[in-house]
Amino acid sequence: MTRGRQKLGETGGIRASKNKRSVSTHQFRLDVVLFFIVKSMGSTLDKFFSYLYGSQLQTKRTSIYLCRKQNDMLLQLCNSLSLAKLRKIRAVGTGSILPADAAVHIAKWVNAYRTQGIPVSF
Repeated sequence: MTRGRQKLGETGGIRASKNKRSVSTHQFRLDVVLFFIVKSMGSTLDKFFSYLYGSQLQTKRTSIYLCRKQNDMLLQLCNSLSLAKLRKIRAVGTGSILPADAAVHIAKWVNAYRTQGIPVSF
């Protein structure tokens, strides 16, 4: 009998991802669109999405048509390597960053609790 903790499988304990959906990068979408412009839809689906079948192929077909409409935007995004690696572009200001005055207000609020002896962390 071996000593120590037993491995969970052949991968040594790395579990498979439970994510059901995967979002492709802008560069991958651009590659698909450029291939589709030169070739046909069938060959594009065979090359990039050979693992899909049935209704999944139909869904991917509509998303390829949508990406083709966004071809100009994808070309602009893929000019920058850092943007080409991203999966989603959000407008400026839609992140979860607090304004400076709100951060100062929260810091004062937390410090007020700390002066009362209440343990607070943020």
